[in-house]
Amino acid sequence: MKNKKNKGINQKILSFYLYISSLRLRTKPSARKQMNISLFENTLYWTWNWGERRNRQAMKEGGKYRVALPERSFINITIFQFAYFMFFVSLVLHTFSNETIIMLYEIGGRFTITPFGFIFAFMFLIHSECIYTEKKYNALKAKYAQMTDAQKQEAKKTNRIFCLVSILTATATVILWSLYADKVKEVVRLVE
Repeated sequence: MKNKKNKGINQKILSFYLYISSLRLRTKPSARKQMNISLFENTLYWTWNWGERRNRQAMKEGGKYRVALPERSFINITIFQFAYFMFFVSLVLHTFSNETIIMLYEIGGRFTITPFGFIFAFMFLIHSECIYTEKKYNALKAKYAQMTDAQKQEAKKTNRIFCLVSILTATATVILWSLYADKVKEVVRLVE
């Protein structure tokens, strides 16, 4: 009974995710796509831009300290990419047979979850030092300066939708991980 309920929930989550990811919001390519700006670069630009505006506003109001750290905008991108990666991993885990689940359970939790921590740390370092730097932001700033106000608003709207979908994906990942944990407990209980 519980497995049927879990399968029904998994199917609904997967079908909702596939529906959201297949939506076509426009028929012509956007300015962001024409200028070859990825969704992650779009997120970097708008997060960094927001941080700079907040700091300027705080300085005008007489604040001594910065209120935002725009150079840490890569953290959002790292978390979003890790959420997508873990979503894929959680989908793969749900396809495992009972024998595979038992084998992973016997290995131990530390050895099966630790590689994901290393992957997150590796992504964090690569994003901070190599990919999403101030140099990248300045290049994006020049590209966005060429856009009209309507194109900038469209890019901002795309960023908001992308962030919302990423948050929903992270939520779905947490749900799938908890369902997998329940499945592991059930399989282990049946074997013992």
